[in-house]
Amino acid sequence: MILNAMLTTLGLLSLSAAPAHANVLDLILDDAGSYQGNPAGIKAAVLMDLDDTLIDSKPRMLQIFHELAEEPTVQTRFREESKILGALTLSDIYFNSDDTLMHVGIQNKVLLEYAREYYKERYFTSDYLVYDKAYEGAVEYVQELIKQEAQIFYITGRNEPAMGKGTRKSLRDLGFPTDENTTLILKPNPKLDDAEYKKSVFKEILKSEYQVIAGFENEPRNLNYMGEAFPKATMVFIDSFHSSKPDEPLKRAYWIKNWKWDQANPSMVFLEPKPALH
Repeated sequence: MILNAMLTTLGLLSLSAAPAHANVLDLILDDAGSYQGNPAGIKAAVLMDLDDTLIDSKPRMLQIFHELAEEPTVQTRFREESKILGALTLSDIYFNSDDTLMHVGIQNKVLLEYAREYYKERYFTSDYLVYDKAYEGAVEYVQELIKQEAQIFYITGRNEPAMGKGTRKSLRDLGFPTDENTTLILKPNPKLDDAEYKKSVFKEILKSEYQVIAGFENEPRNLNYMGEAFPKATMVFIDSFHSSKPDEPLKRAYWIKNWKWDQANPSMVFLEPKPALH
């Protein structure tokens, strides 16, 4: 790692040109460490999404569907479907309510609409964030970045009015750093488009004293906007699950399936050719 840090500082090692067997998470740690004691006072920054990047939101979704199964209206009008909803497991969860229900054979349009509204009223609230789980290794990796004196920007599509309080509590409860080495950025208005809002945030960070060295996202469109704003930063696509928007991650992005950065994991990094999302 020390050698990599020296080469990065000298401009002789490009993360995007690293060999396929390299662990990109270690390379980013090296890059962050190379900024320690920077004579110009420049500090490295790493941009991170929350849901389905650092945090697994599937347990939150599953809880909502299980509660839906117990709703008197559902049990009375959709008895068989309520049994299916009650038997859902994490492996049945897709990105949204419609996809999840149709995946398990629920086609009734009235129930789909009812479930969609029921889901929206709960998923985007602080109360249900208690069901979220940190991806294995994610907390430890953020902690290691901070040990290398990187500034962490948590940039999320969650909105401040309905989810701000719960997000701060959730980050603390899950063990993520929330001190002066981190900055949490949420949408001020839930009606704002996630990607466009994040794009505006990236423009503001460009004006700061930080040097963005890496960004992590599970949504290709958001990742691409990030890559456009910070062309020299290492972009990492989190291959968890994402919306059905037809975007593909930018070609220079690394793909990772997990945060087990301290374990031998030769399948962690994908270079060309990358698997297609659609």
